[in-house]
Amino acid sequence: MKKNKINVFKNVLFFSFLILVFQFCTKPKEQVSDTVSNEVNELPADTVVSISMVNGQPYPVTSKVPVYYSLENNAAISLSDSLTDKWDIGFKTSSRGESLLFTNSKYSGGGFVYKKEYSMVTEVPLDSVFVLDTKPGSAFGANWYTYNPQSHSVSPTPGLTLMIKGPKGNYAKIEMLSFYKGKAVPTTQNELFTKAYFYSFRYIYQKNSALKTFN
Repeated sequence: MKKNKINVFKNVLFFSFLILVFQFCTKPKEQVSDTVSNEVNELPADTVVSISMVNGQPYPVTSKVPVYYSLENNAAISLSDSLTDKWDIGFKTSSRGESLLFTNSKYSGGGFVYKKEYSMVTEVPLDSVFVLDTKPGSAFGANWYTYNPQSHSVSPTPGLTLMIKGPKGNYAKIEMLSFYKGKAVPTTQNELFTKAYFYSFRYIYQKNSALKTFN
């Protein structure tokens, strides 16, 4: 009888040990935030300029060659990789001289303009809808900048943040800082064209695709 009690006790200990091992092995792995923070200054994007035969003034002429940028690697990528998942955001100029920002929607990337100051954005909002770029500019449109009809200048609209879902499922937030070479808005009509399409921006990229936070 005593031997049976000992065996029962051993079995209880053994199964208790198995339960502890199972709980430990099946416990969800704690996700660790791994963010990259960078500032990009005066990235030249489709800056081709020509001279008008009518008044001799410069005006933008699109080269129709976008610039593709990897937020993960903080670098522009080769055009030969434009159909891959190696980039997150692209910059293009329309035939009318409009500035177009677009995401890598070929690999389910997307974006939207979030009406919240960059420094206050600590995570991706729960109700976020990332718009696919069915054509360049669909996700962000002209919502991220303000056009001045008097000076014909373009400036990033304060208080806005560009939200991006990258092609690998990673999230990023971007604040556009300037549209011109030298960052300051040009004061002459000539420089409005010759210094345009040089993008400055800062961003935080979350390398852990399981997280939607930026801290």
